[in-house]
Amino acid sequence: MEWPHPRSEYRQPYDSTIALKGSDSLRVQGCAFDGMFCGGQTWTRLN
Repeated sequence: MEWPHPRSEYRQPYDSTIALKGSDSLRVQGCAFDGMFCGGQTWTRLN
């Protein structure tokens, strides 16, 4: 799909956050289509 899509209904904002959670964890989360689809993951540093 070409972006930006020529049809205006496909031009939806995305919201995301990245937060450092201590010295070895990173929280990444976000939503698409005005909160219809949301998810997140916590990433942990491997030593």
